Amino acid sequence: MKSKRDIKEAWKAWQNCLYSDDPNSIMLQIIHMNWNTAIYRLIHESRRATIRQNPQKPQVNLYFHTFLDNCFYESQAAALRRIIDSPHSSINENRKDVYSLRALLKDIQDHRKQLDRKTYIQLQRHDNTDWDDIHDGQYQKIFDQLSMTSENTRRGDDLISNQVLEKINRKIDQTSCEVMKYVDKFIAHSATPESRRIDNLQEDITLGDIWNAQKIVIEVSVFLLNVLFNKEWVLLPFVPPAFYENWGATLYNEDDTEMLEQVMRNYQNEMDQLRINSQRDVWSWIEDSK
Repeated sequence: MKSKRDIKEAWKAWQNCLYSDDPNSIMLQIIHMNWNTAIYRLIHESRRATIRQNPQKPQVNLYFHTFLDNCFYESQAAALRRIIDSPHSSINENRKDVYSLRALLKDIQDHRKQLDRKTYIQLQRHDNTDWDDIHDGQYQKIFDQLSMTSENTRRGDDLISNQVLEKINRKIDQTSCEVMKYVDKFIAHSATPESRRIDNLQEDITLGDIWNAQKIVIEVSVFLLNVLFNKEWVLLPFVPPAFYENWGATLYNEDDTEMLEQVMRNYQNEMDQLRINSQRDVWSWIEDSK
């Protein structure tokens, strides 16, 4: 295994992992999840309002909205699985590793002995061109909390407490375990009944489960952003004025029902052709590959 990097190199890698403009950085992943959540909440509330208008016969297409629900549900669960993915090794930009919350925490743990109080303050001073005594006092107090020490007992060789990192990892595990297993067994892979029984997997998770895990991911990421890099981040993108335009517009005119029926007939015919021709086509591939 490759030896640990210089702490300055590791520090830069943590910045890139957490808040760079790389599309896979943790904060950009979070913004993408939060934006999708905002869109879905508007859809959900709009649907509820429509149902309240006529509870006995609501103007809601069950099949269309089931599709929307499934897409959001699976997309958010997979996004959470991705952002808390377990790394094979520490973050190393020259290897096939991942940008994830667990990868970042593992790398901090791996470099914990290199990141003592003195080094932490030096890195902060390097990143803050307007550094002064106020900043120094602020970051000394932050490291007091990270090292579980106090102003009276602080030393230059204080280290981030293992308990701090362990409790953060435990909180992520507690809130995301079932979501992770569900994605692994039902979305990313199609696990057999035996495999699902071995893992004692519950057959369903709720949107509440997903949101609770999402909140913890957000809180841990913002915590690391603040205590390590003194950065603030807008968690939901700016909503443009045009955002609400045509929100209530229908997808098609009622007179176009025949058009939709024709689309469905065409697709049914396509499926029929696949059913009829599949055996012939596969034998053709086999024979052509000889």
